[in-house]
Formats: sequence, structure tokens, C-alpha cells
Amino acid sequence: MYLKTQAVVLRRIPYNDHSYIVSFYSFENGRLDSIQYGIKAGKRNAGLAYFEPLNVVDLVIEKKNGKSLSRIVEAKMNATSGLGWMDPAKNAIAFFLAECLYRILRESTVDRELYHFIKRSVDLLNSLNRGVANFHLAFLLQMTKYLGFYPNTEHNSIVVFFDMLNGVFVAERPTHSFYLASEESNLLFKLLRMNYLNMHFFRFSRQERVQILDHLLNYYRIHLPEFGTISSLSVLTDLFDT
Repeated sequence: MYLKTQAVVLRRIPYNDHSYIVSFYSFENGRLDSIQYGIKAGKRNAGLAYFEPLNVVDLVIEKKNGKSLSRIVEAKMNATSGLGWMDPAKNAIAFFLAECLYRILRESTVDRELYHFIKRSVDLLNSLNRGVANFHLAFLLQMTKYLGFYPNTEHNSIVVFFDMLNGVFVAERPTHSFYLASEESNLLFKLLRMNYLNMHFFRFSRQERVQILDHLLNYYRIHLPEFGTISSLSVLTDLFDT
């Protein structure tokens, strides 16, 4: 069976000397793991450049019953997506977020609202001229809306503790250990006012950036136990001196 779909590249790894396994999040089929033949591992290739993390591609794939991997028949860059990420900051963000998405989007469940959010975000990052250093923070926070654990700020006029297990700000210390203390909770509360339109106005100190990203990733781990450690995090933090 042949399938035509638009997809965002999540990961690319060598399979053997002449092929790669490429993981996508697709509009039509959700998570897809496919194999691309005819590309020599370790060699730069024009076709291979299509499969850089967070590139948006138009795919034709062949799916066979009983096979976990589909075969990439045709791939080309989507008209709105740039070819690779030439800016070092955007490149680091793309690798980091693609790895996060690879760990989050493990199922083949179709979620077109989520796909549209990811696609709009990729297009924005491509065209962004300011606020780049805050993009991944805004993305991770907005992503929780689609995953079902966006922090709840209703009925809380005083921010004292953020209960990470239940995703709410509370006035009293939770009885479990998964919470943020007052200063860190206020920092997160500040972050909740940030979005793609205003993120360039937000300024964070080195220590605040470390805290924000660390707490966001821990929040994901609490709600998605298989999320794990993000290996590209060190590259991102070194680039932004966070």
C-alpha cells in the first residue's frame, strides 16, 4: 500500500552501509518509522539533507503488512520549509526539539491539531529574527496543551508552590516531593505569560534559564515516564550560555 503524506523529521540513524532509518511525525499516520535505501552511511548526499531534524517533507511511502518499517519511495522538501538549518542557534534548537518529539510521539495515533501546531512552530522558527533563545521554552510549554498537562492557573491568586504531579499552583506545600518552591514557582508562573508573539520581550538570567529548562524537562518526565534524558541538551545550553 502506498501512502502520500506531509511529515516532520524527528530522527535519522544509519541502518547499514547504504540505508537510513528515518522517524517522522506525519499528518496522515502520526508516528512513522521508515527506511531510505540507496544513501551511503557517512556520506553527505543531497537526498540525505531532506532528513535533517525538524525539516518538513512531502513523502510517498510504501507500507507492507507485517513490516514495522515502511519504505520511503519519494521525498521532497515541503514548499514552506527551508533546506536544513543554516543558523547555528536554530540548528541547535531543531536538534533538541526533534529529539524531544521523538521521545514524546511514540505512538502512531493521528492527532492533526498537534501536527498543525508542530508544523506552524517549525515554519515560525524558520522565519524567526528575534526571540530565538526563548523559542524552545515557549514550544515545550505550549506543547503541554496538546499532551494534556498544561499548568492550571485557575483559582490561584497567590503563587507559593507548583504541584508538578497535578499541574497546579497551590498555597500549601504538597505532601509529595514533586513540586517547585516559591521562587521557582513564580519563575514558572512568569513563563506562562510567554508565547511566540511576545517571547522576544522576556529576559532571563543564566541561572533562570537553567532552572526553567530543567524544570520543564522534569515536568515532562513526571507525566511521560519514558521521556528520559535528552542527549542534545548540552549542545543547546552551551550555545545559549544557559
